[in-house]
Amino acid sequence: MTKQHIKSKKGFTIIEVVLVLAIAGLILLMAIMAFPRLQKTTYDTQRKDDMDTLVASLMNYESSNRGVLPSATWTGVVTGYESKSEAENHYIANNEAGEWGRFYVNYILTGSEAFLDPDGTPYNIGVYQCGATNTGDDCVAGVQVRDLTFEDNDHTARVVVNAKCDGDRAVKSTGPRQFAVLYRLEINGTFCAAN
Repeated sequence: MTKQHIKSKKGFTIIEVVLVLAIAGLILLMAIMAFPRLQKTTYDTQRKDDMDTLVASLMNYESSNRGVLPSATWTGVVTGYESKSEAENHYIANNEAGEWGRFYVNYILTGSEAFLDPDGTPYNIGVYQCGATNTGDDCVAGVQVRDLTFEDNDHTARVVVNAKCDGDRAVKSTGPRQFAVLYRLEINGTFCAAN
């Protein structure tokens, strides 16, 4: 046979097939590795929205109650519940946490919706007085230092009375009706929202 009669076969070589599979595997691996971070970022966005909702609820409470917060001198934690009826039984029936318990039931748990972290755990609401003495000083100064720091899997939104946000921390404010809400995010540190 002459060279003209030999037909060249068209197709992929084994090297080309292996190379395509390797690239596809690398892309799949990168997608699998990026998914958890993307999910945490999505959760953090939801948490920020939830803290903004808490701020809006507090401002709504102030509007309905002559511009004052629920019991501005009370310090403690309002434990989160998955249903309004559970919270009512605990906070309203037992008169626990005073005005803050009623605020949680009547302003946070509107309708049948619970106030839940994206992982499904109810948010707690910790109420703290700013521990700083001078305007602009960090509120962590003073008695409640450990209470304003966050542990892993901590689902407590910290409402700091007489404070405003300075980046991701609460600082002493001059206004008696001001407050800051702090919450720890999974990826982006601490989120601070204020009125």
